Amino acid sequence: MDKGKRNDLALLFRVLAVARPYSYHFWLSIILAIVVTPFSIAQPFLIQLMVDEHIAVGKQEGILLLAGIYVLVLLLSVVLKYCCLNETHLTFVVRLSLSLSVSDRYSASSSMYLK
Repeated sequence: MDKGKRNDLALLFRVLAVARPYSYHFWLSIILAIVVTPFSIAQPFLIQLMVDEHIAVGKQEGILLLAGIYVLVLLLSVVLKYCCLNETHLTFVVRLSLSLSVSDRYSASSSMYLK
């Protein structure tokens, strides 16, 4: 294993060790990210259906239903992304970055005196 991969693996284990107290937020953010993904994928698909099967051929029946479904999917996506960002990412990422920066500061200053 080359040195770069070893450093990446060491960094991953370090982040996971620091993140252990925030495991609830960590797993909740992963679950919410998985739940949000289909809503983000559905939006362009619904636009494609509206354009290809209704607007391009001049068919007006059903376009309002697809537009309503699109607005509903968009609103659900926004709410889920807000919940994901507000509940998990901000709390988890800010606390984790503060923990890492504090531990970096102390490890750098203590190693300075060891030389």
